[in-house]
Amino acid sequence: EGLPPEIRVEEERKLRETFDAARLSIEAALWTEFQGFLSHVSERLDPGENGKRKIFRDSLFEDLSNFIGSFSNRNAFSDAKLQACVEQAQGILNKVGGNPAEAAGRMRDYEGLRATTAEAIGKLKVAVDATIADMPTRALDLD
Repeated sequence: EGLPPEIRVEEERKLRETFDAARLSIEAALWTEFQGFLSHVSERLDPGENGKRKIFRDSLFEDLSNFIGSFSNRNAFSDAKLQACVEQAQGILNKVGGNPAEAAGRMRDYEGLRATTAEAIGKLKVAVDATIADMPTRALDLD
């Protein structure tokens, strides 16, 4: 209050730009975190260079499950596209069934389920990678 109208308008514009930049940064961080979980699961489910199955721990799906479980609280800006991808990941985990340790056990015991899950996670990862590549970026302004 008390600012001349032209200065007030300029300061409001700067504030909106700052909020928009913060929103983009937070959304990008969520996308990147989700991408990391998908990359880890995908890498562990895919066969190695020699065609042998990779060994993984029961916690393979734990971080991804925790991210999915807390996503609604973290999606402060209601990113519908990311929400759809997270729901798709939840659907994949639901098809595997059980808690994360049980799901990991199923991946070790049932080759067909492992291959199907690896394919589904891989496709989702490709979609997430493409979305991240298309996201606007901004240079850091340290002034």
